Amino acid sequence: LLSLAVIGLIVAYHGRSGRSPYMTLTLGLLLGGAIGNAIDRLRLGYVIDFVDGGLGSFRWYTFNVADACISASIVLLLLMAVRPSLAGRGRHG
Repeated sequence: LLSLAVIGLIVAYHGRSGRSPYMTLTLGLLLGGAIGNAIDRLRLGYVIDFVDGGLGSFRWYTFNVADACISASIVLLLLMAVRPSLAGRGRHG
């Protein structure tokens, strides 16, 4: 239920945030990750993590593509917090 609420909030926020390509990309990654994880939870009851990365004996955490999209969107949102002009607000005042 929480995942579905988050998906609804992302869609509503995008509708009110303007049509900046940067914001569309950022919210699209977040939405895609949320939908991917929600599908796993509804279908299986848990999220499947299947990417296990690393170099030699050094291992990184195991994750899925949805988690990578969510993480990338968080980085983009943090960049936008530091540089609001990325979202297109700087040009319109």
